[in-house]
Amino acid sequence: MKTGFTAPSALFVLVSGLAGLLVFYRCLFLSGFDLMPGDIGDTKFNMVILEHWFRVARGLDGWRSPNFYFPVTGVLGYSDGLMLLALPYVAGRLAGLAPFHAFQGMILLWSMLGYAGMVVWLRRGLELAWPATVAAALAFAFGTELYQALAIGHVQLLAVEALPWLALFALYWLRGIDANSRGSFAWGCATVALLAALLLTAFYVGWFVILQGLVLVALAAAVVAGRMGIRRALAGGGSWLAGHWRHAATVASALLLGLVPFLMVYGPILHDGVVRDYATVSRYLPTLADLHAPQGNWLWQPVAQALMPWLAERKDELGKGLSWGLVALFLATLARLMLGHRRGRDDHWLDAHPLALALGLSVVAGWLLMIKVDGVSLWYGVYSAVPGGIAVRTAHRFNCVLAFSVATVAAVGLDRLWQLQRGRPVALALAALIALEQVNVLPKWVSQRTDLARVAATPPPPAACRAFVLLPSRLDPAWHHWTRQLDAVLLAQAMDLPTLNGESGNAPPGWKLFDPADRPAYPEAVLAWADRYRLWDGLCALDIDAGRWSALDRTQLLPPATGR
Repeated sequence: MKTGFTAPSALFVLVSGLAGLLVFYRCLFLSGFDLMPGDIGDTKFNMVILEHWFRVARGLDGWRSPNFYFPVTGVLGYSDGLMLLALPYVAGRLAGLAPFHAFQGMILLWSMLGYAGMVVWLRRGLELAWPATVAAALAFAFGTELYQALAIGHVQLLAVEALPWLALFALYWLRGIDANSRGSFAWGCATVALLAALLLTAFYVGWFVILQGLVLVALAAAVVAGRMGIRRALAGGGSWLAGHWRHAATVASALLLGLVPFLMVYGPILHDGVVRDYATVSRYLPTLADLHAPQGNWLWQPVAQALMPWLAERKDELGKGLSWGLVALFLATLARLMLGHRRGRDDHWLDAHPLALALGLSVVAGWLLMIKVDGVSLWYGVYSAVPGGIAVRTAHRFNCVLAFSVATVAAVGLDRLWQLQRGRPVALALAALIALEQVNVLPKWVSQRTDLARVAATPPPPAACRAFVLLPSRLDPAWHHWTRQLDAVLLAQAMDLPTLNGESGNAPPGWKLFDPADRPAYPEAVLAWADRYRLWDGLCALDIDAGRWSALDRTQLLPPATGR
């Protein structure tokens, strides 16, 4: 099969991708770029981290130290680093875009990057037909599970859009590894470098990719050991490694080098003992019903509401299910591939069908690991035994990574139908279904005009200020305390003035400035923090509701009886 791009095919791919982009981000375009999917908490926080990288590019911040939780350094490690997502964001900011619009440009570009990568992976890597390629690319890049993630502000999960490129690099690497060619060395180094970058962009995404890779290796080892016996398999593996040790050492060295920035960011945090207890992790594990709950899906949520009302609505963290048509096509294709494998197809192990079979089995294994039955889950073994597992709170986000493999297997199924003349109408109907069923209608978005108005209206601080903290205040009931903290951080970045306030996945030891409306806990926490780090010289206070700055000394925070 010719796998090149003719002018008509390129136009078809481009128009389909732009249509997917317009539908997926319709709130952004219809609002005149005032809205985007998300909530006022996580979306603002991701804006903070992206703006941090812009400040790094301008030499204003250390790369591991955003200017909140002042004066503690290295606080980037309390959250996802968003490094790869920051590249187009920083480019947009350097080109003159405002932070909100640079953020919008980043998510648009990353979605198209994922779509293009999926097209190249399926067409050039696996040599599949155009209808199967484009439908699966739309289902992956603009999937309902990604919209659900964006709707609650989890922009970091857009990092999954890099997975087709990671798979393509790995495919080219493995196909050329026996030749020990320079090209294979380069593809291998590119694969591990991208994997390391994913870990520093969205830890969950990189870690879940590694977990699925471990499952694939375990499946392959089981197959080889079953065919050859354990001793012969081990001997064969040792012999192969002896013949390719330079290649393996080079790629391993590239991986270790790529992991250095990740370890510099997160190593100190792990050393501080910041982990997730399993009781919290278990609370977010899905049941079988939760696994693909159709939260916000325009097609399947009404069906669930009519037939299974208990399934139609799920907590936000349990709302990252894949669309039902895509899952059904995936399962049917996987069953057919398993049947073909039993009949002894002699495809090379890196051809489309064996690869799809391996990916499909790893998806099922991943689902089985996640599912909770009567409060019990195999995930406890992952949590306990796999390095990094203790840092993962919501295993259900694994679905966003597995979506790549699900879409790949579904594409192989569509391609098999397309190769049969009588199967083409069915293939086209299924292709249309898995593309169109991705539309999600969750009504959650962030507005630049309303949600960032408080920050925009705040006047500049006095010249004498070296740092600031929010004044204790009665909190507007419409604004959660973490939103107020994020407003303080956005101001800190906009005015190049560090703040004692902060918001992240975790907080530095001893920092307890959680809620400005919590009296007397908040004033006491400010007092303790400023005393601990001797911050009174040049410390200012901000009444963010009134937009008023003032100098701050410790007597203003003492209880009335003590301060007289």
